[in-house]
Amino acid sequence: MTEDNASTGPNTVPLRCAILFPRFGPYHVARLDAAGKVFKANGCELIGIETATMDPTYEWDVYEGGSHFKRLTVFPEENSTAHSRREIRGAIIRELDTCTPDVVAIPGWQYIEARSGLMWCRQSHAGAVLMSESSWHDFPRHWWKESVKKMLVRQYQSALVGGSAHADYVVRLGMSPDKVRMGYDAVDNDYFQTGADAARENAEAIRAKFKLPKTFLLASGRFIHKKNFFRLLQAFSAFRAGHEANAAWELVLCGDGQLRDDIHAECHRLGLNDVVHFPGFVQYENLPAYYGLASAFVHPSTTEQWGLVVNEAMAAGLPVAVSSRCGSAPTLVDVGKNGTQFDPYSVDDMTRALHDTCSDPARMHAMGAASQERIKDWGVERFGTSLWEAAKIALVERTQKTK
Repeated sequence: MTEDNASTGPNTVPLRCAILFPRFGPYHVARLDAAGKVFKANGCELIGIETATMDPTYEWDVYEGGSHFKRLTVFPEENSTAHSRREIRGAIIRELDTCTPDVVAIPGWQYIEARSGLMWCRQSHAGAVLMSESSWHDFPRHWWKESVKKMLVRQYQSALVGGSAHADYVVRLGMSPDKVRMGYDAVDNDYFQTGADAARENAEAIRAKFKLPKTFLLASGRFIHKKNFFRLLQAFSAFRAGHEANAAWELVLCGDGQLRDDIHAECHRLGLNDVVHFPGFVQYENLPAYYGLASAFVHPSTTEQWGLVVNEAMAAGLPVAVSSRCGSAPTLVDVGKNGTQFDPYSVDDMTRALHDTCSDPARMHAMGAASQERIKDWGVERFGTSLWEAAKIALVERTQKTK
């Protein structure tokens, strides 16, 4: 699969590309704005279409922003759960009929938005870009499900994926390697680096504002089973007990969800109430401060298609301990240089990773600098260029097939 950002050839016609998402959070807007700049620079247009302003999964405030792409909301100021799949399908198809894109970038195959967008592309003879962050090891794979996915993938002309593991999987499903681009999972690196630096420059005031301890390990995610926060608490307890100096460490666990009471109970059972902090769901504008004052970051998920929080932590200059089941790990974590990986099912191995990441201040500083250097190539600019290339490929492929 192609990893560089080489041109696929000159653009010969104005290209209008629509990109579908269930909802635009701050991460989507940052990516789309970067892509919109690339499209505009080439005399083309990017249209972002979200299903609804709110959804039940993420507690983001409604996020505006973005001046380089056209933004359309199918159900403004509504929650996506207020509408049936049939209503959503019909509304998305009508929206696409109105804006008539040449190419549609589609998020995977699971969402109703994806199936609706692909249906429209088939009917309208438009190009289709598959956006995927799935890899082979995410979940147990069954031959019959993989056969269905292969039939779906054949209907796309190109793909935009997260990293190498995701590229391998989409090729395994039948996509030609030369039609795959990487960089789907990206955050605004400058936003997190600048915000983290500002927090460090005003550390005492920011620490007081958010009630943060002096030396802490940061984790962030929804309080659901796959995020694996029960084992994290157990590993953190063992880490603190493993060496006298480690007792100074505290843990800040950002997020909320259905397992909140159970996670709090496990914290109490382990005697960690005084050293584990639960600030709840942290909005986008406050996240850089948490990264800036943290000393290290851990992401313990038992399965994670990518894990954008790893990007954020690296952009903020933190050493990272990341589950080997996290899709970003093989692409972003250079073991021994900017962090370490661990088996998320093993408390002992997670404890070992915390020791490796957090025990030497000078090494932590060097790993944090290495994180910032490594993440430079995986920012929203790469997303923009890669989407542009994937859209051009899809347009050319579709045009050739319809001649």
